[in-house]
Amino acid sequence: KKTPYPPRCNKFYLKHFAVYYKQLPLKKNYTSVIRYFNSATSALPVVVKTYNTGAIMLFKKINGMKKYCLYLLILLVGLFNSNNAFSQTTTIVYSGAITSYTVPAGVTSVIIECWGAQGGASGANAGGLGVYIKGTFTVTSGQVLRVLVGGAGTAGTQGGGGGGSFVTTSANAAMCIAGGGGGGYYSTSSSGSGQSAGTTSTTAQNGMSGNSGAQCGTGGAGPNGGGICATNGVNTGAGGGGLTGNGAQNGGAVGGKSFTNGGAGGAGAGSGGAGGFGGGGGADWLSWTGGGGGGGYGGGGGGNYYGVGGGGSSYNGGSAQTNTAGARSGNGQVAITTVCSSTPSTPTTGFSAPAGWLGDHYVNTSFTTNVPSGSTDAANGIAGYRLCCSTDNAGGCATWVSGITTSAVTVSGANLPSNGTFRYYYWYAVNNCGNYSAASAGDYIRMDA
Repeated sequence: KKTPYPPRCNKFYLKHFAVYYKQLPLKKNYTSVIRYFNSATSALPVVVKTYNTGAIMLFKKINGMKKYCLYLLILLVGLFNSNNAFSQTTTIVYSGAITSYTVPAGVTSVIIECWGAQGGASGANAGGLGVYIKGTFTVTSGQVLRVLVGGAGTAGTQGGGGGGSFVTTSANAAMCIAGGGGGGYYSTSSSGSGQSAGTTSTTAQNGMSGNSGAQCGTGGAGPNGGGICATNGVNTGAGGGGLTGNGAQNGGAVGGKSFTNGGAGGAGAGSGGAGGFGGGGGADWLSWTGGGGGGGYGGGGGGNYYGVGGGGSSYNGGSAQTNTAGARSGNGQVAITTVCSSTPSTPTTGFSAPAGWLGDHYVNTSFTTNVPSGSTDAANGIAGYRLCCSTDNAGGCATWVSGITTSAVTVSGANLPSNGTFRYYYWYAVNNCGNYSAASAGDYIRMDA
């Protein structure tokens, strides 16, 4: 198919193509979908991510591969101008605070993914990994969800528990909760170390006694916090916090706070590591030692005598579930994807004769054109319209001239034709999920400066 770009890998076009693609209607917490660097050398890694399919294509080292450039540009045009449903994904990373997510207008279903955080290492021994939870949830337009992303437990002579990641309603009803891992074992005291991994069960893992291999602090049945090891009645690793119950403690190490109590991780005792945000229990290295329990729907039990803290438990209230234990290292994460299949109808009016039109389709300065009308989307509504231009009338968008708007747009600068040439201008309607209509009727403008 004919394209306005020359069949060579010109860094000017690639760089500006990346800029145009970044102008897509991305939400605040999106990860950038195209990255480029080093304009002096043309070294240009390009990442294209389409959230509706999860397909990821990686193009590297374009410099010196000119024969592929034309195909790459055509691919990029097709990706963001097709009429496929491009659902919007908001990725929320660890911040140490409970945040919120508001369901966009017109959206009635979302896919929520939660990753719990890893427990803290004990010397060279890594803490337990966090859980991955995914489900599809029915929501309402404008509904506010509460979101906590778990933080990794702090490393120490014994590691603190990792925080769970939580998504709940505004009334704290559980939707998606991924358990955090428990703190790691000390030295060679690895008895029962597998129990430090977060679990997909709703009941958390017990902490372990690394010396005897006995079960120790009892894992909390969600939404309760984790228990502590009663052996010796003195300091041990503290329990992780659950959805509503705090983790237990009996000495210097502090139990993780529940989600409803703010989700703070517990402080460690001595050189024991602190629990991560999201209810991780603190570790003890002051008396009888032990790793901290992980936070989650139910908090993991505290460890004792060099043993691991238990991993936190999880909850999935959605359909089409995926539940995977031992899936996350480091901090946790939450991703929320709108589920939208509708596409706006094509606007019934198109590009309007602009102010500044001098007749016979030409202008000699910037011009202003009104937004079109007539597009509808019964399922998800119309968010606005977006103006596009191209060097031909084949219907492919070469350059986005505006963001999503409901107001007239003034075209100026680089978005104008160069002197003695013309460009075609036309509009797309965009619904509240970010899906685009087919192009409206357009017209061409010639520059005669």
